[in-house]
Amino acid sequence: MRELNADQITVRLDQTLSAGTRLFGRYSWHDQRLEDPNQYPALGSAPLRTRGQNLVLSMTNTLSSALLHEVRFSYLPATV
Repeated sequence: MRELNADQITVRLDQTLSAGTRLFGRYSWHDQRLEDPNQYPALGSAPLRTRGQNLVLSMTNTLSSALLHEVRFSYLPATV
């Protein structure tokens, strides 16, 4: 029998600093654990684990009715 356990957290921020400036941020964390049984019961099971994180930041400035400036940043760390 396979048993999958998962935990996830997501935090989001939207903030208007002024009429022409907005900030956005999001952090997500995900942890997944799976016990994978072997075809041969004497060998037991293989514990499989996956963990992921992601950070996103953005700032948008309205410079004029025809001009918009946006800066984005994303970080996805690799875990070993």
